[in-house]
Amino acid sequence: MTTVDDALITVAAVLVTAPYWISAGLKMWWFRATVAEMQGLGLEHARAVAGATIATQAFGSALLVLGVLPLVGLLALSVFTIAASSLGHAFWRLPAGERLMGANGFLANVGLLGGLLSVALLHRLS
Repeated sequence: MTTVDDALITVAAVLVTAPYWISAGLKMWWFRATVAEMQGLGLEHARAVAGATIATQAFGSALLVLGVLPLVGLLALSVFTIAASSLGHAFWRLPAGERLMGANGFLANVGLLGGLLSVALLHRLS
């Protein structure tokens, strides 16, 4: 792999993890609202779950971007994204008028999973 290839992998990793970085920052900044969101999802130990969410998003992203244990970062972010999609974007549970917006959020997360897998593959090939 060339330096250009390495740079492109890094740029791809930064772009695909941007939603996680931003989300982690916002969740940290508005931690009380994050805890309330977790409680609203019916999760026990909402404070601990909120902290784990922030840590997973931040550290999983860092591992992928830095290329340090990128497959661990991929796994952490993938498991988180699947869980978050099932809990927070369960469009199939929404009233008919809200289903389309919920489905859009869910499908955006499916796209994130594809991007994460692509970056992990690039790391593996490099």
